[in-house]
Amino acid sequence: MNNYIHVLDVDGKRITSIVIDILTKKEKALEQAKSIAPDCVYIEGGDDMLNEFLAGKIYKNGVFIDAPV
Repeated sequence: MNNYIHVLDVDGKRITSIVIDILTKKEKALEQAKSIAPDCVYIEGGDDMLNEFLAGKIYKNGVFIDAPV
């Protein structure tokens, strides 16, 4: 299972995800996320979270919901 720093906009939509691995530690991944998108929300999560984002869900108030149409 991979771990990521997920970068979200203020509406909870995923912008990108940065893999946390041997070369990119959590702190480094977070630093990279903040340099790419400074005014965003950053959450740590695994493949299960990434799959929810790839299925079109957004992350609001700590849960995944369907994106508004």
